Amino acid sequence: MAYWLVVLFNLGLAAGLFGLAKILVDLRQTLAEVVLAIYGADQATHDLLGDAPAAIRLGEVGIRATRQQLGRTAVQVQQFRSLLGGLALALNLLRRWQGWGRR
Repeated sequence: MAYWLVVLFNLGLAAGLFGLAKILVDLRQTLAEVVLAIYGADQATHDLLGDAPAAIRLGEVGIRATRQQLGRTAVQVQQFRSLLGGLALALNLLRRWQGWGRR
């Protein structure tokens, strides 16, 4: 009787391990498909963004030039404001001087 119990136990164990092996083989296949999908997405991203570094560098050069021009323009605007302030003062003095002579 014990002999048959050991045989049945071994058959059950073998069947369970065979099922586990089937699950692992299926899992391996699924993971291989996932790897291929990720590789394809990576390749598509690389193809899409392959020229991006050159465009980014070009944009950085343009931004740098614009910032430099903005700095020069800010100085020119300040100088122009100073000139307008001087002209306004001169006009006020001229008006006062002309008004002084009329009285």
